Amino acid sequence: MNLSIKDAEYILAIIAEGNLTKAAQSLYVSQPSLSVTVQKIERHLGVKLFTRENNRLKPTYEGRRFAEACSNIVKTYRDVEAEFEDMRRSNGGKVTIGMPFNLICYVFPLIYQICQEKYPDLQLIPVEGTTRELESFLMDGTLDMVLIPYFVKNPENFSISTVFKEPLILSVPEENPLNAYAEAREGAALPYLDIRLANRQPFILNAPGQHVRQATETVFRRAGITPMTVFITKNVSTKIAMSAVGLGLAIFPEHYLTFSLPPKGANYYYIDSAFDPGWEVAVLYRKSAYFSSACRQCVEILTQLFQNASPRLPDSAVNKQGDKQ
Repeated sequence: MNLSIKDAEYILAIIAEGNLTKAAQSLYVSQPSLSVTVQKIERHLGVKLFTRENNRLKPTYEGRRFAEACSNIVKTYRDVEAEFEDMRRSNGGKVTIGMPFNLICYVFPLIYQICQEKYPDLQLIPVEGTTRELESFLMDGTLDMVLIPYFVKNPENFSISTVFKEPLILSVPEENPLNAYAEAREGAALPYLDIRLANRQPFILNAPGQHVRQATETVFRRAGITPMTVFITKNVSTKIAMSAVGLGLAIFPEHYLTFSLPPKGANYYYIDSAFDPGWEVAVLYRKSAYFSSACRQCVEILTQLFQNASPRLPDSAVNKQGDKQ
């Protein structure tokens, strides 16, 4: 039997979806064609690749081993395809890039626009997911690269290149008395506020396990303060909006001020480096993968994008924070 790339992709899709119908929809093929492919491979190998459990298709031991081979075949093919694409085009190609939900909405539209202007033959395909999902997609060859916060579960599997480092921002509702303690510092885009003054203050936090929550808890631990939690959300933009209407203080990475104009109603401050662990975002790709010129062009655009960025504030916040300086 000659196993095609399409056959390998079919098997991987069935394992990923656990369902023939969903797998067929994701591949834009008919369900019978998937069934025929599975039956053909099982007859040739003389093994069962799947069993049915609770209305889901589960790979057998043989199915998992076969899937490993399929994954390697697909990754090798895509690497060779990318290398040959480089040979044909010096400023083109295709890059499938993954980003987390809270980053892709700001960053991808910007890099897509720049790519359209600078490299019109470069095709960018976005994929969103959690950092763990994106790492998995990268390992199985679904993605060429990912842009994620530097909280990598298995760094030994990847080549990692830092794209930008930035401070965390403290958002304080305008009516909060803490604003009176803001301190201007020469050369800083925003004033500073001593985070230790925020002990027992109401805080809007991200959900446990999220990277922004981990960074925020590091700030609290270093400063020796205990927040009063008033709301928990998985969305950083929601947290910023809640702070602006006066619900509480919030901590988030600076790029949320860089790539979007925050709502009026809050002032924004840097936190002393003694308490701020900072925020780092990196590009990851598989160590064994061919990193195409299109991918390198994409990294170049991302790096320049963040190097040239600076915080943006609504007019009311600029005026009030300017008065403090």
